[in-house]
Formats: sequence, structure tokens, C-alpha cells
Amino acid sequence: MAIGRLRFTRGGYTGPTTIPVWLRLGTVIPKNFAAQIDDARSRVDCFVNVACLAAVLFIIGLGNSLLQANWQFRFTDPFFFAPSGAREFYLALAALVVAYLAYRWATVQVEFWGELVKSAFDCYLVPLIRQMGYQVPLTEAGRRAFWDDFNHLFLYQQTPLIDWPLAPEPAPAGATDAVDGIAADDLDDTG
Repeated sequence: MAIGRLRFTRGGYTGPTTIPVWLRLGTVIPKNFAAQIDDARSRVDCFVNVACLAAVLFIIGLGNSLLQANWQFRFTDPFFFAPSGAREFYLALAALVVAYLAYRWATVQVEFWGELVKSAFDCYLVPLIRQMGYQVPLTEAGRRAFWDDFNHLFLYQQTPLIDWPLAPEPAPAGATDAVDGIAADDLDDTG
């Protein structure tokens, strides 16, 4: 099925295993971005549902036209169908066209949905590492090793192979900034 190939193979994404991390990634994705992803998915679902419904209507219409067909072949009858059988046949063909067009539009929409999901992985994996309580690896290779290690934890319940450093504790309220000697609470948003 083209939709499955489009969703999982375009772009050669080689990040963490999608399903276990996606469930955890939802905890750090902002609500407005999650709403965009849900909207894109609902469009794909809508077009897939229309394609399936139209395919079922095609099968029913074709079967009904064959049941009502005048099986005595005459050269004067178009497509050997009686007048009522011809109408169902043409409706079945129209349903087939709708099914094809809806399926093609679903494949277009799944690319947009996939780009949003890949963007979520690209933008929110680092906040997920922080929320899990670990220090963010400084290099891309380090982050890949981190996610490879944690994929084993998520999928197979195996302890991580590397003892990853925990994130430093956040400074308590009222603590001074080591650089400026200014209390963190004294800083305003204008800086």
C-alpha cells in the first residue's frame, strides 16, 4: 500500500524507533503543534474512509448491475446491460473514480502529515531527553547513541548499555547567577 510506504520510508529518517518514543514525545509537544499533527492525520483518515466507502459502493454497484443485466447478447444494447443495469454500472464506475481520486489525495495528505511528525521528532527530542532527567548529549552521534540505547529500554525492557549522565538539578529560586552575581528572580523578561 502506497500510504504505508510514503509514511515510513520517505526522507530516510534514521532517528529513534518511532512508536515507543512517539508515545513519550507527546508529553513535550506543545498543544498547538499537536493540534496541527492531529488535523493532518484527520485529513488522511477522511480521504482513506472516502476511498474505502467508494470502493465498497463500486463493488455493490457492479454486482447489482451484473444481477440486473440482460444476458441475452444483442448488438443493439450497450454493454449488454438492460436500462436499469446500465445505470448501476455507470454509478459503479463513478464510485471507482471517486475511490481512486480519494486514495490519491490521501497519499498527498500523508506526506504533509509525515513531515509534521518528522518535525516533531527533530524539534522535541532534546526537550524529551531533558524531561526524562538526562543530560543532553552534545553531538549528533551522542544523541543517536542515546536513543539507540533507550530504544532497547523501551522495546525490550533492557537496561541501558551506557550509564548516561543525569541532568543537573535546577537552581533553587533566589539563587545567584554564577556569571553576573544577579539573583535569577531579579531578572525580568527584557533582560
